[in-house]
Amino acid sequence: MSRDLNKVMLIGRVGNNPVYDVTSSGFGICRFRLATNMIYRNSSTDAIITRTEWHRVVSFNTNAESIYNLLKQGDLIYVEGRIHYGRYNKKLGAETAFMKSVDIIINGVSLLKRKADCDPIEEPSELDIITEDEEDEDLPF
Repeated sequence: MSRDLNKVMLIGRVGNNPVYDVTSSGFGICRFRLATNMIYRNSSTDAIITRTEWHRVVSFNTNAESIYNLLKQGDLIYVEGRIHYGRYNKKLGAETAFMKSVDIIINGVSLLKRKADCDPIEEPSELDIITEDEEDEDLPF
């Protein structure tokens, strides 16, 4: 029997204070951005490079209000959820454009460190660094 899996696990920093809304049908929605970093060494220049990826994170219903009350910008968190691909129309002047979005719909979050509790960022250790060549080795394309 085959099973499908759509699961995302991220550790990163909250990029903005969460925004909480209630839909016309009464459902709570919490949205925020999450930054994750990848640190690697450029093999030709030996420079350490940090690449930041930004994720749009969304939570619904009772989780939404709890997350809104818990998280603040800069907090280090762990989230678990799934990827959702969406489509919507956006008005651009007189024209309407078809837009695509990628969201992480979360079903769990853990606060790892408050921004105020965080230690200064240290230089990455050799174990934390991936060379540019190693970065591409795991890619299937």
